[in-house]
Amino acid sequence: MENLLGIMLVLVAGAVALHAFDLEIFDDPENQRMIWTGHRRPDCDSIASAIGAAVLYGGRAAISGQLSAEAQFLLKECGLPTPPLLSELKAGTIGLVDHNETTQIPPGIAAEQVQAIIDHHGLTGSSLQTGAPIAVDIRPWCACASIVADRFFKAKRPLSPEVAKLLLGGILSDSKALRSKSVTPSEHEIARKLAAIAGVKDVAAFGRRMLEVKSDLSNYSAEEVIHSDYKEYEMNGKKVGIGLAETLDPAPLLARRDELAGRLAELKRQDQLDHLLFGVKDIENGALYLIVADSTDQAAVKRAFSGFLGETRRGWLVLTKTSRKKTLVPAFNREMTRTIR
Repeated sequence: MENLLGIMLVLVAGAVALHAFDLEIFDDPENQRMIWTGHRRPDCDSIASAIGAAVLYGGRAAISGQLSAEAQFLLKECGLPTPPLLSELKAGTIGLVDHNETTQIPPGIAAEQVQAIIDHHGLTGSSLQTGAPIAVDIRPWCACASIVADRFFKAKRPLSPEVAKLLLGGILSDSKALRSKSVTPSEHEIARKLAAIAGVKDVAAFGRRMLEVKSDLSNYSAEEVIHSDYKEYEMNGKKVGIGLAETLDPAPLLARRDELAGRLAELKRQDQLDHLLFGVKDIENGALYLIVADSTDQAAVKRAFSGFLGETRRGWLVLTKTSRKKTLVPAFNREMTRTIR
């Protein structure tokens, strides 16, 4: 019996090793079974990273929901089709891009399916936990598309003009056309290389066109505005939603404060959230205008962001530090830890 058990363990271990995904191997036939997908609300960085990874390693890119208007614009600019819905594809091994938290993983994906993560977000209490080691590349960079592009260049893999332009667009979207302070020197160089391959002579103009598309939320309902760039987090047992709208002209959205606040309160109850925040980011001057669902959230925000909270403007809380990834989420997570203690 012990011998039989030993043989079974060797066979199982061999099977796992045989099918384990490796980010340094690009021509493995098993990679063709991989499905690369971003978070539940696909944006430019998410879709560019998924398509780029599928081209780099093999497999298919998929989305789990409606693309943002900016992402649709980018795909059209690059002459690339919209990937199929994840639900339409046969379940297989999964590669996650641009996220690592269970609250953002598309529905229907089991932890044991995930074989790779390429991301630029921090690890939190709701980050995916796997029973076995998987391939992971997480860097403190501004865009996930930068990491995918860097892997193309370092591996000296062929990169078409269409995919190069797509990856460039993903970087420009997440970096506010390379204006963000989060952009690393490596990413500036990667953007330059991608632009050369894609034939984009004026990167600033291309980035500006993307920002203009992102900024146009005039025909969006209050819920669509809140969910235009929305993520949920689990912070020490608390379910927290943070929505963000980036725009070149915040005035139209600031004027809709009461409408947006009312819908926030409804969504908080509907989605059974402990806290719900929504911010309007002025791309031009960097200011972030924040509103919340109710007085409980207001008190939590004032405690969490006291070090960089400015004057209230027309019912909006004004923040002087405005990165959701590097400032808002860590600060609010610390507040949730203090609250529980």
